[in-house]
Amino acid sequence: MGKAPSDFNDLAATKGTTAVKQQIAAVVDAEKGIPFNPFLIKPNGVYLTKITKEGDTEELFFCSYLKPVGLARSVKGENFALAMEMKDPDGRLKPFVLSLESLHRAGGEEAKLIFSRLGGYFGTGIRTRQAFSDFCNAIMARSANLPRIVLASQCGWLRLSGVSPFVLPDGTVVGASGKEKVILQHPDVGGPECAVKGTLADWHEKVGRFCVGNSRLLLAASTVFAGPLLELMNRESGGLHLVGISSLGKSTVLNVAGSCMGEPRSTIRTMNSTASAFENQASLANDTCLLLDELGEAPPEQLGAVIYKLSNGQGRGRADQTGNAKERRTWRLLFVTTGETDLESMMKQAGKKTFAGQMLRHANIPADTGVHGIFEQLHGHATGAALSEYLRQAVMECFGSPLRSYLDKLVDERNRQLIPLQERLHGIVERFKVQAVPQGADGQVSRVASRFALIAAAGELATEYGATGWPVGAAFDGVLTCFAAWLERRGTIGKAETEMLLEQVAAFLEAHGESRFTPMEGDAKGPARPVVNRAGFRRAVVSAPTGDYTATEYFVLPSAFREMVAGFEPKWAARVLADKGLIESGKDKTSVTRNLPTMGKTRCYHFPAQFEGDEITESADTPF
Repeated sequence: MGKAPSDFNDLAATKGTTAVKQQIAAVVDAEKGIPFNPFLIKPNGVYLTKITKEGDTEELFFCSYLKPVGLARSVKGENFALAMEMKDPDGRLKPFVLSLESLHRAGGEEAKLIFSRLGGYFGTGIRTRQAFSDFCNAIMARSANLPRIVLASQCGWLRLSGVSPFVLPDGTVVGASGKEKVILQHPDVGGPECAVKGTLADWHEKVGRFCVGNSRLLLAASTVFAGPLLELMNRESGGLHLVGISSLGKSTVLNVAGSCMGEPRSTIRTMNSTASAFENQASLANDTCLLLDELGEAPPEQLGAVIYKLSNGQGRGRADQTGNAKERRTWRLLFVTTGETDLESMMKQAGKKTFAGQMLRHANIPADTGVHGIFEQLHGHATGAALSEYLRQAVMECFGSPLRSYLDKLVDERNRQLIPLQERLHGIVERFKVQAVPQGADGQVSRVASRFALIAAAGELATEYGATGWPVGAAFDGVLTCFAAWLERRGTIGKAETEMLLEQVAAFLEAHGESRFTPMEGDAKGPARPVVNRAGFRRAVVSAPTGDYTATEYFVLPSAFREMVAGFEPKWAARVLADKGLIESGKDKTSVTRNLPTMGKTRCYHFPAQFEGDEITESADTPF
């Protein structure tokens, strides 16, 4: 490669005198400035021109360098903004996107503040409040000559005519080959930074190879690659939660996953945030993966709502200053959390009930593999702690390249052959579900399995693209192991609501069986001790034929039954209990009529005494 020209003599010798004249002309034109009357843009700043009393033109320094590069608007032709470039006091050239709406809010004060926040500054003696808006409006008056730019309001997939580029949170656009340039409206404003350090080969050698054989690392890293597949495969958002005692290596899992995207310190967020902050983080992580450390730091009273919010992909409805509805924030994402406790425990701590929908959207996976903490394979390290410490240092030396490499190939294949790509991924998903979901399992299990299956497919696709350095099948097997751990911890292949109902009913009888149920062995006047806030009646029943065992049967009054199954639809709860043989049911109803002491014939819910394999016989003093 030849040496670049260092001065005009070199340029003339290599390119000719015409090239020299063109460069000189460009410099002269730049010094003259670009006029947007009465403003003039020069290399060292923007000037305001005035005519003096003597008729001369005076140039006053207005603000630091700011130059329009295009007029941006959304794909729908809304949210117009000026796309500009500016210099901060350190001389760094940076993009600056200013919505036209901000020019008219607070008399232009908001636009000026946005400019100042990025390092823009104004000359002395300049009345900037209205003048800055005047400058921008002067540019808009000649906007017909500005290039048109597509404005992306958030990161993720952007559907343009004939092409679907992917916008990263830092504003990098992967696969933009259309006529119009694509820019992100607010790059790096609170979103995960997708910086790159080291090469992809470095990441394979220093980080990626240690994931092989370690299911939790494979799961978390593959989840990063699964985020961009949600829209492509039309899948819902959802989360995973690695739960276990301290010092297992849970933070190491997040660090490895975060290194796929960028520097872990900037890609991993804290759970100590408000509901609005979670909404903002979700919007900024659209079509990617949100990594959240330490569930225990989250406000317990709002945690359930946060899980629903992250999974449902839609922010809270709000009104603007005029009372009209503002456009809701939306997103698609997968999120991974860690913690020493789980959602159910934190909700209980806050006195709130956990719903099955929350548990399905936030699948609990034991962090402890039962071998070396989060690790199954140590890859030559003496202990799990030693491997954790190694990875903690390694992820700071190389990061960001796996996701970039993955997206380069994913965007290209999507734009060339979308349907074959979807069919290939669908095949992996179905193969995973066949192996993962037990026969006869409830649809809830299949729903969670679909999320794990997509993650497995993403890990295998990233391996196919050369982004991970893993052998074929490693991600699939690792995610399958994690799903089995989730299912074992769940404890059932049935509906979660059913298990929760049974636990709640058992807890009610354990808590109130003595205090709120009147013994039926007493006379018609009832027991000597009055029962306060009575829930029903109880009676001792002995086993047949030996009579060696005694159990208690309960007759629960309708109002107390509704209290017993609070949080569930009472008719559904009664049918479930009847199907399980826990309550006696009549011909058409799950309640029965019994002659209860002091109450006569009364409808109630009869819980027969429960024995292990013995017949149940009523006491001799039965009143009916």
